[in-house]
Amino acid sequence: MQNKLEMIRIFCVAAESRNFKEAATQLGISPQVVTRAIKELEEQRGEILFYRSTRQIKITADGERLAKQARFAVGSIDALLVKDTKEKRDEMRGTVRLTVSSVLGRKLVVPTLAEFATRYPD
Repeated sequence: MQNKLEMIRIFCVAAESRNFKEAATQLGISPQVVTRAIKELEEQRGEILFYRSTRQIKITADGERLAKQARFAVGSIDALLVKDTKEKRDEMRGTVRLTVSSVLGRKLVVPTLAEFATRYPD
């Protein structure tokens, strides 16, 4: 049995790409893992999520409904795992001091620090 969240993530990518092999490539896993996850999800839910033929897959109406819910759920979970941008910005504050040659400073450090200062004004 696969991790249920991972199974839902696999389903979301498969539903979006409409191709198990492409979904596997995007996720960095084998197509067999995608197929197994979809099959297990179908068994757990008791409904067919994709029509399969030898050449293509087509998402079912049940699959479309689940995909919509799953995208929202996965997005919400991902949002919980990522700090708010303002929080991240607040983490970077203080004084930056560097000692470099004038040539290196003009060519590399000044442009980089300008971007850094824009991003983290404090």
